[in-house]
Amino acid sequence: MEIEHNLGKLADFSHRLQQAVIKTAEVHTIVECLRSFTSLTSLYSSITEPSFCLPAVGEHGKDMLKEAEELLERQPPTGRKQIRLTLSGGHTVFLQPVSGLGHVLSYIGIAAKKNETCGENEIFIGLLLDYAGKTAEQLLLRKLVLDDRTSDVHASLVHGILFGEIPHEDQMLAQIGLPSLSAGHYLFVSGAVILDRSGQQDEGFSSKGPNQDIAMLLRTLLSTHGIYNLLLLHNNVIHLLCIRETFGNRQAQWEKVKQSLRKVTELLMKSGQLRPQESLRIQAGFGHMKASLRDAAQSYREALDAVAITRMLQERPAGSVFYEDMGIYQILKSIGDTARLIQFVQSHLGPLLAYEQAGGTSLLQTLDHYLSCMGSKQETAERLFIHRQTLYHRLDKLDELLGSDYLKPERRLCLEVAIRAYDLVKEEMQTEQAM
Repeated sequence: MEIEHNLGKLADFSHRLQQAVIKTAEVHTIVECLRSFTSLTSLYSSITEPSFCLPAVGEHGKDMLKEAEELLERQPPTGRKQIRLTLSGGHTVFLQPVSGLGHVLSYIGIAAKKNETCGENEIFIGLLLDYAGKTAEQLLLRKLVLDDRTSDVHASLVHGILFGEIPHEDQMLAQIGLPSLSAGHYLFVSGAVILDRSGQQDEGFSSKGPNQDIAMLLRTLLSTHGIYNLLLLHNNVIHLLCIRETFGNRQAQWEKVKQSLRKVTELLMKSGQLRPQESLRIQAGFGHMKASLRDAAQSYREALDAVAITRMLQERPAGSVFYEDMGIYQILKSIGDTARLIQFVQSHLGPLLAYEQAGGTSLLQTLDHYLSCMGSKQETAERLFIHRQTLYHRLDKLDELLGSDYLKPERRLCLEVAIRAYDLVKEEMQTEQAM
């Protein structure tokens, strides 16, 4: 009888849910239906939409939601499997993952006190959440597909903008759908998002579909963070134009945009529910903020340079990088003539590199730290985790190889630049030495 009773209640809930969604196709409607049916606190935690708690019980509800989200952060990926969390206030939270495009994008859940749950009741709650989660997935997928169709109209514009093919800026803004502003202005920043997959893959595996899913998710995340965007996916690279309307201080607004771009990249990396044998690394590079759409092409070249520099400096880069943070590497990368960079490195660091190649101590690292510590022997020794006496021996060797005047301003500057240049051409130089 109990089973039949619960089945009847499930059918009733399913009917109520369908009727509610027909009237208002929003996730909030699903959560409200869940709350009213169970009389329990219901939660919604999302990376693409604002999270909320029903009923909105003031600070207590916010604290409950915040704690649940913090615990979720530490949870290993579970796919579609429901999650049970125990909160400090004595509540138990049951969460149903809501998936879309192969990614877990949100969770819908119920919070109950200990005396409100028992074995059979927990099973029933799980079934309710399964119904609610599937309904939420249908709404979410519908929204993502509609957004994708809208973006397809703009895709043909992205190539022209990022490669500088803009005959008339006002006309291009109108084609994008951006109205002319009587007050304030638009900010533009271009980006390149690299999707690197590694690991075993099934025979016949194509990354086209998964990459398209990530592109759709990226578009949604950017929109959620208030950044209008156009993107174009080609192979494993998402070419991106971000647009933000601003009325205040331009630099302050840019800092907010950077913070949003970092957060979006972080969420994009966390959202992937990949097969255990496969790993995905996402690296996003962004150029300078521009006040004109015509300059978006320059921002795009800067974004590509930021990615290229980071990939030269790091073995397996991931996350977001900004061209403006590349420092001296901006100039070194722009030279483009690798042979000239190698010649510059050899002329200033040649003796040190030859000494190390012959099996000597790593004096290049010692020199780098010594210069960055402004000649402080104590700080240099601490950074290198060596005794002061060991450092003195290395500094004597540096004097011998470089000459005692290497700390004079002009020579010091050349050495510091040469060390950074070596980071970019190290692989080429090592290849030449091996031949």
